[in-house]
Amino acid sequence: MKRHYIVLAIYSIIITSLSLIYSCSGGGGGGTGGQVQKYKVSGVVSGMTGTGLILQNKGSNDLHIVSNGSFTFSTALLTGATYSVTVKTHPTAPNQTCTASNNTGTISNRNITDVSVVCSTNTYSVGGVVSGLTGTGLVLQNNGVNNLSIISNGTFTFSAAIADGSGYLVTVLSQPTNLSQTCTASSNIGTMSGSNISSVVITCATNTYTISGLVSGLVGTDLVLRNNGADDLAIISNGTFTFATPLADGSGYNVTVRYQPYRQTCLVSGGTGTLHGANVTSVAVNCPATYETVYVSMRNAGVISVLDSYTTIATLTTITYGHPVGLAADSQLKIIYAANYDDNTVSIIDALSSTVVSTIAVGANPESLGVNPADHSIYVSNFSGNSVSVITYSAGTYTVSKTITVESAPNGFAIDSTTNKIYIPNFYSDTVSIIDAINSTATGTFAVSWQPAGVAVDPSKKRLYVSGSSGNVDVVDTDTNINLKPISIGGIGHQVVVDPSANRAYATSDAGYVAVIDTTVGSEKVLKNITCGTHPHRVAISTALKRLYVTNRTSSNVTIIDLTNDTVIDTIPVSGSPDGVVVLSP
Repeated sequence: MKRHYIVLAIYSIIITSLSLIYSCSGGGGGGTGGQVQKYKVSGVVSGMTGTGLILQNKGSNDLHIVSNGSFTFSTALLTGATYSVTVKTHPTAPNQTCTASNNTGTISNRNITDVSVVCSTNTYSVGGVVSGLTGTGLVLQNNGVNNLSIISNGTFTFSAAIADGSGYLVTVLSQPTNLSQTCTASSNIGTMSGSNISSVVITCATNTYTISGLVSGLVGTDLVLRNNGADDLAIISNGTFTFATPLADGSGYNVTVRYQPYRQTCLVSGGTGTLHGANVTSVAVNCPATYETVYVSMRNAGVISVLDSYTTIATLTTITYGHPVGLAADSQLKIIYAANYDDNTVSIIDALSSTVVSTIAVGANPESLGVNPADHSIYVSNFSGNSVSVITYSAGTYTVSKTITVESAPNGFAIDSTTNKIYIPNFYSDTVSIIDAINSTATGTFAVSWQPAGVAVDPSKKRLYVSGSSGNVDVVDTDTNINLKPISIGGIGHQVVVDPSANRAYATSDAGYVAVIDTTVGSEKVLKNITCGTHPHRVAISTALKRLYVTNRTSSNVTIIDLTNDTVIDTIPVSGSPDGVVVLSP
């Protein structure tokens, strides 16, 4: 019996132990039957766009998260155990920072489901360095927005950060002015990749501009312009020019003439200044004519040759009209007047274009003419009309205002501007008529040698010189109109000119030369004869160039004499029998 109770006791102990063991190994989640209950920790991930997020609970039980949504740690916890959800590894590509909330606590007979893990993409700044900036107003942009004004060289950073993985593009919105510059960006485009961008480079360079302008009036060659004492530019024709070297904005420019062209003096206007953000195109270089032009009439050919007084062979052009004989020039108006002997007209020629602009009818057989510089009126000696036609000028209009009767066969002209007296030789009357230039009336005549043809006056000496068929040059006192001294030139004379500054007169002789006369008062005499062509006829003097131009009717050429040494320097052939000659001053 005792043995039976011992067996029962042992059996009871075994049953109790097995119950305890079963109870301790019971599953979580509200097990029954006396089992030990365990609970799990879970939550939700949001905002994740990268990869590689790893969560932990209490520093272990790593949980890899591959997408937004719910998550649950694998290890369950007993009631009373603590939990702490943390981010072990943040996502990359793009880089993100994930933050856990409701992530700590103690297990209390339930699963934890409200842990929140919110991820946001990291942002980084974009910046760089500006160099070379001297102007003002530089404005940069990133991705077309976030304007950033730059006031000096150095580092810069845009105010708006850019999310990792996003692109950036730094551009120049507004270029600098004052000084005008062009800034360019380099290393300025890319994708944010986990760090700030500080490598954008903005390099500014001051803009350069050209200096240009216009040359006008150039006839000669070898004009060379210079800018700022260094940049030389050869000019060979009229028109626009541009210096080869551009200048930085804000720089000064100074255009000058380094070498003047042959025969001219060119003047620069608008040639200095400072560049202000644009090319300079307003420099003007004007080359006024400083050379004299010689006009020679050929009656039989009906042309006027225009010669370059600085060369000895060049005929610039010819003007065809009428049967020109005598010529006169108005240097101020740049007009040439030609007496057309067989046409009873006077041609008015624009010297700048060498074109006949008007024709005026005058008396019979106009042979010589001259200009009164005081009012630009023209006096025409009508050889067969025994008259002088007075052509008045007003605002570009010419009108025959008066016809003055003189003696027989007037054929020359000289004016004394100090006394307003005009002298007209009368070929067949052996006299000289005096005309008052103020009211255009004949005031008297005086006798001279036989068949006077040429006349010249020296107001400073009060002397009139008259040449003609007698072979003499008469010296007349203009106060008394007395022929003081006939000077023989040894041949039929036709025209005489005077150079008061040199005390010289020059008279053509049909014998084939020009007589050089000393006009010193009281010592008038022929000094020498300069041989010309056949039948020297008319003569014109260039006091500026110290040259004498002589038309030779039979040899059909023009002799050029250097008055500094009274020698012939050249002979220019012309087409036809030359008659009149005149020099147009610049």
